[in-house]
Amino acid sequence: MTSTSYIWSCDWGTSAFRLRLVEADSGHIMADRCSDDGVATLAVVTDSTARAQAFRETLRRHIMAIQADAGSVAARAVMVSGMASANIGWCALAYATLPVSIDGAGFRYEALEPLTLSAQDAPLPVWLVSGLASADDVMRGEETEIVGVLSHPDFAAFRQRAVLVLPGTHAKHIQVVAGQITAFATYMTGELFAMLATQSILRFSVSERAEQVVEDDFIAGVQDAQGLALAQALFRVRTRQLLHDVSPARNRSYLSGLLVGAEVGGLLRECSDDTPVLLCAGPHHAQSYQLACTALAAAHRVVPVPPAVMQYAATRGHQVLYSYLYAL
Repeated sequence: MTSTSYIWSCDWGTSAFRLRLVEADSGHIMADRCSDDGVATLAVVTDSTARAQAFRETLRRHIMAIQADAGSVAARAVMVSGMASANIGWCALAYATLPVSIDGAGFRYEALEPLTLSAQDAPLPVWLVSGLASADDVMRGEETEIVGVLSHPDFAAFRQRAVLVLPGTHAKHIQVVAGQITAFATYMTGELFAMLATQSILRFSVSERAEQVVEDDFIAGVQDAQGLALAQALFRVRTRQLLHDVSPARNRSYLSGLLVGAEVGGLLRECSDDTPVLLCAGPHHAQSYQLACTALAAAHRVVPVPPAVMQYAATRGHQVLYSYLYAL
């Protein structure tokens, strides 16, 4: 009988830390732990040696906490992706350059000093996974999620050709062709919205609290983003209130429509009409992006990736990358 092998999957972001114990072959998650021990909380340690030790001890502490609850398991390795490989992270790891295979070839991997959990356990190998760089763009973490999404049987057909859209503070559009990530672009949509709504003159015309999307106003913003320069269209948030008495709640949706519309409009112009668009988003973002695509007569091109798939995308990606490494 073949014994079950396990790996630790660590998605280490700027603000959040997530660790999962996973059956390496089946992908079954045995235990899950999340905390606010993100990279930003450890980056305050300026000495690189001390910072590396802080990362090591944080990871060790969370592994020991899971083992205290779920029982001790002899895992084969820890796969770590996200901002842990940035210059403010555990170990600065150079970006891999495009193209890279979604099967794991072309990524950069760094074997860190093995982690000692106890005197009885063998040292645990720790692998750091790089981010990706193009000629003028970078990302860390999303690449592992893309590998995970396209390893899911429901989305395997899109390995040949698709654009995957990951909304957020810094939205990513990632092009996949013939099983390789070949290009990507970053859009500061979420960050721009937050800054404009809270720090610019538009803050007086936009409600502070997030409301449900007002579809008519959101669509108006999407459409205005196609015909006007964005810098001009943005000031209409202000004049809609001053000249037409539009409420701040409605203007919040209009501002969102302008920014999401500018992003989605650019996407649809840049990729061919028959290229599928995989929308990798949570419920709130999914609603906005699908509404924008509908307003631009492109709803038929959008394939939503369920939140449940996205929730475990990084972990599925770690499975794939682990399998690639240990098959070498």
